[in-house]
Amino acid sequence: MFEGATVAAVIPAYNEEGFVGEVVETVPGFVDRVYVVDDRSTDDTWAEIRETLAGLEGSERPGGSLRPTAGGSRSTTEGPVTSAAGSVADGSESPAGGSGSVTDGSGSVAGAAAASDGAGPAWRDRIVARDARTGTALPDRIVVGLRHRENTGVGGAIKTGYRNAMADDADIDVVAVMNGDGQMDPAILDRIIGPVVRGEADYAKGNRLRHAEYRRQMSTWRTFGNVLLTGLTRIASGYWRMLDPQNGYTAISRRALDRVEFESLYEDYGFCNHLLVRLNKRGLRIADVPMRAVYGDETSHIRYGSFVPTLSVLLFRSYLGRLLDDGDRGIGAPRSVAQLLGMGLLVGGVALATGSVLAGSAGAVAAGGVLALFGLASFLTGVAAERRADADLEVRVEPADLPGEFDLAAADGATGDERSGIATTDDAAGRED
Repeated sequence: MFEGATVAAVIPAYNEEGFVGEVVETVPGFVDRVYVVDDRSTDDTWAEIRETLAGLEGSERPGGSLRPTAGGSRSTTEGPVTSAAGSVADGSESPAGGSGSVTDGSGSVAGAAAASDGAGPAWRDRIVARDARTGTALPDRIVVGLRHRENTGVGGAIKTGYRNAMADDADIDVVAVMNGDGQMDPAILDRIIGPVVRGEADYAKGNRLRHAEYRRQMSTWRTFGNVLLTGLTRIASGYWRMLDPQNGYTAISRRALDRVEFESLYEDYGFCNHLLVRLNKRGLRIADVPMRAVYGDETSHIRYGSFVPTLSVLLFRSYLGRLLDDGDRGIGAPRSVAQLLGMGLLVGGVALATGSVLAGSAGAVAAGGVLALFGLASFLTGVAAERRADADLEVRVEPADLPGEFDLAAADGATGDERSGIATTDDAAGRED
């Protein structure tokens, strides 16, 4: 529970052995539900999730010690998960088809029918455990481990978490995403979810590009790629002041999840970009929260040779879909018509000029150039109108002032707010005009 809101965290993981266990262990105590989704890893990620949920009894951790639920059914595929406190429910053979409802006084984990993907649950194995939030008045929280039947992509894993959170009887208000690779500092989760909990935004995400110090650990190649994808996603989504669209440290409100039809979103690494387009189509507000880039020994699973072309096509199709959408934010808006007309004239003018050059027709070349210029002017006019009309859909959280030389080693012992470089004053979050 955070400022009166019920919070869930989704942890997607694919081949994150050696990382995902620590991520689960360090989820802040104010999170009421945790959904760890193994996207059919080929290493021992699932075994580490099982071990984490079952074997952390009595360890020191922000949420207290882990206490598995009693009386849960057990899987026959890998054997039961046990600890000194009892068994963890691995629901591959539970009476509810793998759900194993758990009541903790604040609601229950929803059954398989409510969290299905149309052809049955997307997960093959399911573990449910209790996490005692010792030292607080809060009830035990539920930690759910899910393993996909097949690899779907990071977006598919996030969708599984979203689906389970939406179907949960705990009435989740905000759902955060913390990737299983350990790159996301749990100490700043309150800063990520804050704008959503306070109603300032429907969706919040991290931003590593706002300040040079934030991207200090980011390679030149990663920085270039993120800047390029920022430009493409700005055009596609209509959030023209947004930065770092690839950042997976996010939080979204239940209201937004109800409206964006997340089940139809792209399931691979373009999920976050596609979601931003869908949020804008619904006129929902987003917030950029500054954070530091953190990289360790984790391995990137992105194949850039296929990722960049595929994402470019996805963004272009999403952009056209946004402009052609019915309603006053789509084809019914003059700014959308201006952009569509501009693109048509620009492409037509360039094609005419190019063909005329090849044919040796000077007059047609000039006509094509004029047509292209009119198209560019129309497109930019539409963009400028869109920026003005949607300025209030973007919230910027201001960072605290940073010294010229930031000692990353010293930061390891700093508090969450010091590590994140985010202002902690009440008026730190403000809307950009």
